[in-house]
Amino acid sequence: MKIALIACSATKSNASVMNPKQLFAAQNLYIGPRSFLPSRAFCMNPANGFDDWHILSAKYALLDKNTPICYYDLYLKTQPQQYKKMWAEEILEKLQEKYDLKNDEFHIFGSQSYYENLIPYLNCVVYDYNGYSINLAAPVSYKNGTNMILAKKLRTPAVMQKVPDCPGYYKWWAKKEELDTVLGALGIKFSNVSASLEKKGDYFCLYVGIAGQSLRQRVDWHLNDPHTVQRVHCKVLSTLRQTVSSLIAKNQYFKKATDDFLDKLCFEWFPLDSKIPTDDTKGRLHGIERNVMTEHFYPLNIQDNSHPLAKDVTKTLSDLRSKARFEVADEKAEPKTDKKIPDEEPYPRVQERTGGISGGKYGPLGTFLLSEKEKGKKVISKTFSEIEAIIQDKLPATARNNEVWWANDETHVQAKDGWLAAGFVKVKVDIHGQTVDFVFRG
Repeated sequence: MKIALIACSATKSNASVMNPKQLFAAQNLYIGPRSFLPSRAFCMNPANGFDDWHILSAKYALLDKNTPICYYDLYLKTQPQQYKKMWAEEILEKLQEKYDLKNDEFHIFGSQSYYENLIPYLNCVVYDYNGYSINLAAPVSYKNGTNMILAKKLRTPAVMQKVPDCPGYYKWWAKKEELDTVLGALGIKFSNVSASLEKKGDYFCLYVGIAGQSLRQRVDWHLNDPHTVQRVHCKVLSTLRQTVSSLIAKNQYFKKATDDFLDKLCFEWFPLDSKIPTDDTKGRLHGIERNVMTEHFYPLNIQDNSHPLAKDVTKTLSDLRSKARFEVADEKAEPKTDKKIPDEEPYPRVQERTGGISGGKYGPLGTFLLSEKEKGKKVISKTFSEIEAIIQDKLPATARNNEVWWANDETHVQAKDGWLAAGFVKVKVDIHGQTVDFVFRG
């Protein structure tokens, strides 16, 4: 069977607001225009093949659509974690009375508060409400409670292709052993934060992030960043790698220890309803990220982490990252790991580095800028045509008509492999004159 579970909405009918003690059929009480109503219309459309649908109520748990209820004002998101867990348990008990939780398919329409404690136990599909709209176009399937992929498997290109090439947000999960390693490095006792951590089965969420262009490119950046001395020195190493190497090895130049730890984590993604990035994509994603971080404590998040437990932790983490960046790159033995990793050549010192910064289309631009910097040039202006000559390829049309393409954004391959990799930042772009100015910041 195919069952829909639709989250209630804060917006209630005018009649119920005016007559708060009057009873209304549950399906007529909620009138949220961006979540409940479009979800209900979707489920009631015969073409979508639902056998039945119910309402997830913050106050009443699972409701039949015709159950008479009166107006109430209760937000699930603001309730304690214990309330949410008991709320989910009640829903699961009621569902089990009517359905096969492992074999029937449940489609959940709502925000994280409504589905986070249900998906570990259901064969379900989630249509996420991100605070702006319900995502009917790109649902995420959770086969028998999990959609997480082990990071080690994502190093295989065929598996990496499972991650969608579109904007969205994502989470990194760890088992208790890896969580304890992180918390220990931060000087945190598990007992002091356990109630505030997001948990799914045996995993705890360490980090939530956003991908303004592509989820696939973002996780590939985290896992397969070249992790060279130059990238550490110029502060363009993957943010996750900066943090993990600082905590696990106390040295950002230790690639092996970083890879070993990352391989044990799991990656989970949530695509936006829009497959193509737009001008407001990043704003929407930042709003979603901030919203998610208010509900749980994510120990590896620094920016915009407003959770009450995060204040001291973010400072500690920032200090550790700064200190680890200035450790010796090639004279300190890297810590031994618990699995065999092929030997690698020692990292060269920054001043000894030669050759291209990275592969890819925009690597030659980074190499050119680095060579110019070594000649003493710290301010470099180039026409778009000159850059095409450097990379020996055409720039995309968006580079010639949209300033956003030139943003100093590590998630953009042209910035990551080009000017940022060489320690430069873009300070000015003239679309009319077809020129761009870079300044070395180190």
